[in-house]
Amino acid sequence: MAPESALRLLETGLGLLPANAWQELYALRLALTEELARACQLAGEAERSETLVDEIMRRSRAVLDRVPACEIRIHTRNSQNRLEDALAAARELLKELGVRLPRRATTPRLVRTLLHTKLRIALRGGTPAILRTRRMQDPAKRAAVRILTQIGSTA
Repeated sequence: MAPESALRLLETGLGLLPANAWQELYALRLALTEELARACQLAGEAERSETLVDEIMRRSRAVLDRVPACEIRIHTRNSQNRLEDALAAARELLKELGVRLPRRATTPRLVRTLLHTKLRIALRGGTPAILRTRRMQDPAKRAAVRILTQIGSTA
């Protein structure tokens, strides 16, 4: 479906909701607002997309409800070549998810972290042992990995 058609359909859906939809029909209001923000981003309406994402960030009830909106924000800012702003948005959400991301990555810090990671992998039986582990179940950690993956090329 073309973004313009999606915009019209989503706007109609939001228009049919009652004024108190954020309280009474939270999941539906969240989903429609999220999809409208995504459609605006795809249609090149970055400012409107940001406004919708701001609304989700203000009204959402849980940090996991904010993850898709933040992903839209990161993608929008990346497409505008606002890489520092994309990183700032990611860093803010990651902090809420329990992941601390340093502002500056220095070579000594990177080397120390890489060595620490290699040591932990070796102590756990190496790569074959890691490949046999269960799939990550924690929704917050899975969301953090998605955000980190999305900003990997930005950093």
